[in-house]
Amino acid sequence: MRRASLVVCFLAGCGLPASDLDSSTRPIAEQARPDQRALLSVPAITGGTLIVTKSGLAVAADPERDLVWVADLANRRVRGWVTLNVGDEPGRLIEDSKGIVHVALRRGGAVISLDPNAGTLSVLERRDVCAEPRGLTLDPQTASVVVACTGGEIVWLPEGGGAPTTRLQADQDLRDVMIDGDKLTVTTFRNANLITMNRGGTVMNRGSLPAAATRIGTLAPGVAWRTATLPGGRTAIVHHRAKTESINLSTSQTPTNPGGGTSSPYGGSSGFSCPESIVDSAITIVGPTAADTRQGQLSSGSLPVDIAVHEKGFQIGVVTASPGRVAIVLAANITEQQSFGQCVPVERDVMIQGEPIAVAWHGDTLYAQTRNPVGLRGTDGSVIDFPVEARVDKGFTLFHQQAGAPLACASCHPEGRDDARTWNFIPGGARRTQSLGGGILRTSPFHWDGTLPDLNALMTDVFVKRMGGRTPSGEDTHALAAWLDNLPAAKAHGGDAAAIERGRVLFEAPATKCASCHLGPRFTNNTTVDVGTGEKLQVPQLLGLAYRGPWMHDGCAKTLTERFTNTACGGGDLHGVTSHLTPAEVDDLVAYLQAL
Repeated sequence: MRRASLVVCFLAGCGLPASDLDSSTRPIAEQARPDQRALLSVPAITGGTLIVTKSGLAVAADPERDLVWVADLANRRVRGWVTLNVGDEPGRLIEDSKGIVHVALRRGGAVISLDPNAGTLSVLERRDVCAEPRGLTLDPQTASVVVACTGGEIVWLPEGGGAPTTRLQADQDLRDVMIDGDKLTVTTFRNANLITMNRGGTVMNRGSLPAAATRIGTLAPGVAWRTATLPGGRTAIVHHRAKTESINLSTSQTPTNPGGGTSSPYGGSSGFSCPESIVDSAITIVGPTAADTRQGQLSSGSLPVDIAVHEKGFQIGVVTASPGRVAIVLAANITEQQSFGQCVPVERDVMIQGEPIAVAWHGDTLYAQTRNPVGLRGTDGSVIDFPVEARVDKGFTLFHQQAGAPLACASCHPEGRDDARTWNFIPGGARRTQSLGGGILRTSPFHWDGTLPDLNALMTDVFVKRMGGRTPSGEDTHALAAWLDNLPAAKAHGGDAAAIERGRVLFEAPATKCASCHLGPRFTNNTTVDVGTGEKLQVPQLLGLAYRGPWMHDGCAKTLTERFTNTACGGGDLHGVTSHLTPAEVDDLVAYLQAL
């Protein structure tokens, strides 16, 4: 009878009675899932998929299976789960003042609400908000859930249900959102900017995190994976930092300590000191003033995808996905120690089995959500396994694992996209990181200059030679190719339908010649041509173009409009014939490109 109910629930999308399951139940049978669910690629790691409610329930979003799990921490048992639509990809969660949990569906474009304390778990309401909802917070003044979106939308949803009450438009690529009285602060993902505005949307301050001077060079902040609030009006952010000076591809970064580890053009281990790499992991505490802001390098690895702040504010749990480690650091110890090349001291380093991807506190116990085995692991030794088989994908693993240098593919391609950086390579010159979403295999040859005919060549050049990684087997490369090719492009946000249509007509017009190179389902003919930039470069695909700024191979266009108005950047009429377009027509053309 129980097995039959499991099958019905998975096919019908219902929840599970809280009394009908505990963590000893055997895994859900493969045939209990719709066929299309098993065909979906494992999404890239995002972090922020775990919370603990006031009543002591762990609620975990499972983007790999489009589920939301609920577990009782006191009894160490699974209460049940809610099944979402295929491809919804649940992400950030938050509990409101009534104990209802709201979950952002990153690919579903909606926020769902559920009562984790209910006898039978189910979706209470599903509300469309934007193309890609990311961050969530509560607004006590209006009893609302506030959503931050990739497209720059900030949306207020009433806690009790119903349509959005307020919409603001901010910068694109929003990540997390926080409210303190009448002050609203949002972060941008790739640039790690903090934007403070009032409730009317007027920007009061737009700032970036401080850069750091290290022995490998100047490291500028970027890729703000996760942001959390601290007492005293402070904010904690785990993020990447990347080298701003030129990178000589013909030399290696030598470890500072003899015998300290591997070396490569992208960096290497430095023995007992902090790892030295062109991309490292850091945590920054932003205070009320610049003098109160402190930053330190994390030693626990690459991809600092999540943090959780203890209720008393002095301990911070950090999960780094590569390698899978969880560390507890003291907020008071976060500071750069340049004279010794040391990382932020770790209060407790927790080796958690199971590939941790998110963390949350319950009292003095830090819980990690793990993906293999699937479930929760606590620093007090508690284990709660979710009744489902782990998904094994060698391509996903290779993409997120550290190479010889202390960085992974995802260090420059977070979530399978790009870090918005323009690197200066010797040889090669300025090169903007390219996004990997939208079906990369059908856009070969690779790299801006089109010199790498296939993924094997790319892995040899980048993963092995530049990053110092081992030579992957043919099976590994094949798995990586399959995983990468299933990464979706960013979802386009809405716009003026009439302007988009006018822009489409301009784009496809023989006079502009845009569609002579940007054609087909990915808007590229895969050729290498000189479009007035002085060198032959690959014609990039245009899917998700709105979120890939700055644009051009060297990042010279800070906006899409600048691509058409700055002839020194865009190549003039050798790069499509657009000099005759009026400003209004350029606006229409940009509207169309942003809708791709």
